[in-house]
Amino acid sequence: MADLEKYIEDKRFIKWVYEPDPETEAYFASYLEAHPDEKTEFLRVKKELSLLKVKQLKPDTATKERIYHEITAARPAGKTGHLVRFNLAVWVRYAAVAIFFFAIGSLFMYEFGRNAGTMPVAESLLVKSASQNTMVYLADGSQREIGHAQTVIDFSHSGHLVVENDTIKIGKTFPQNSKNLVVVPHGKRAVVKLYDNSEVKLNAGSRIILPDAFSKETRNAYLVGEAFFDIRKDPAHPFLVETSSAVVKVLGTSFHLAAYPDREEVSTFLQEGVVRFRAADHGLFTGWVELKPNEQATFSRASQKIAVTRGDETYYRLWKDGIVQFNNETVQQLINRVEQYFNITVRLPDPQVGDLRISGKLDLNKDLNEVFEYVELITDKKVVKENAGAFSLN
Repeated sequence: MADLEKYIEDKRFIKWVYEPDPETEAYFASYLEAHPDEKTEFLRVKKELSLLKVKQLKPDTATKERIYHEITAARPAGKTGHLVRFNLAVWVRYAAVAIFFFAIGSLFMYEFGRNAGTMPVAESLLVKSASQNTMVYLADGSQREIGHAQTVIDFSHSGHLVVENDTIKIGKTFPQNSKNLVVVPHGKRAVVKLYDNSEVKLNAGSRIILPDAFSKETRNAYLVGEAFFDIRKDPAHPFLVETSSAVVKVLGTSFHLAAYPDREEVSTFLQEGVVRFRAADHGLFTGWVELKPNEQATFSRASQKIAVTRGDETYYRLWKDGIVQFNNETVQQLINRVEQYFNITVRLPDPQVGDLRISGKLDLNKDLNEVFEYVELITDKKVVKENAGAFSLN
C-alpha cells in the first residue's frame, strides 16, 4: 500500500477514536484479529487522528449528521459501514491543513499531543475558505485574516499583535490552557516573531501553535508542516518544538524542521548552535540525539529510528528565502515541490520528461503562473489546466 494511503473512518471508527466504548473496542479488536496485515497501518491512523481531538459542545444529532456527510462526501458509493482507503493529504487539505471530527459553531477544544495542552479555535478554521489566506487565531478567541502572500506576524509586543502596519490589542482573559494558532495555507509563507524575538519562517501548508505566553521554565511551540527557526539564546529557558512524532530541544539555534502529517519522515537540519532530537514517545530524559552544525536527523515513523547524516547548508540557507535549489535532480522531483507548495496536481503524460535531470533554483516567492513559466522553460513543454487544481505538462 502506498505511504499516503490510509483508511477513511466510518462512523464506528470515528467513535472508536474519539469516544470509545465496550462495543467499539470489541468490534475493532475482532477486526484487527481478522486482518493482522492491516494492524500496523490501522493503529497508526488511529494515533494520527487522536492527536487532534475535538470535544464537542453539545451539538444536536442533525448537525452532526450533516457535517459528517459533508466531510465524507467523496467516499466511494456502496462503502457505507466498511473501512475504505483514502489519501490523507486530501483530507488534510479539505480541513484547512488539519484533521477534524466535527465542525460546529462557537469554540472547540483541540488536543495537540501530550504536552501541548488544549486550544480553542474558531469554526472558520475548519471550512475551505480558511485555506485561502493566512489565519491567526488568538488565545482570547479573536481571529485575524491576512491576505498577503508573505507577511510578518509579531507576538513580541506585550498585550499586542503586530501584523505589517496594524497593531491588534490582545484580550487579557483567556480560556484555561488556551493557545495562539497561525495557519499558513498552500501557496503562501509567513514569518512569526515570538514573545522573546525569536523568529519562525513558516512554509506553505503549515501551522504553529503557541501558548499565550512562555512559561518560567521553558519556551514551547507545536509545529505541523515545515519551518525554519531562529531561536534567541537563553540557556535558562530551553526551547521545545513538538510535532506529532518527534521533539526538538533548543538552547539558542538556527534550524530547519519538516513535520508534515502525510509524510513518512520527520527531519531537522541544524545550521548553527546545538539541538537535541528525539521521538515523541520517548521519556523526557531518554532517546535524545545531539546534532552538530550542518548535520541532519531524520526520524522514520515506520522503523521508529533516527538516522543522522550530513546536510546541505546551501539548500536550507536558500530555503529560508523561499528558494528551492536543485542539483542534478529530476523534473519529477521539481514537480513534486510545486505540487506540495501550491496544493495542486501536475500530470506528466510523458514519463521520460519526469526522468530528465536538472540543476537550478526555483523561486517560490513567485505566483503559480510565474513558476509554471519556469517549468515550461526548463522542460520545453506546455502547462495545460485540466480542472480546478489539476494541470498537465504536455
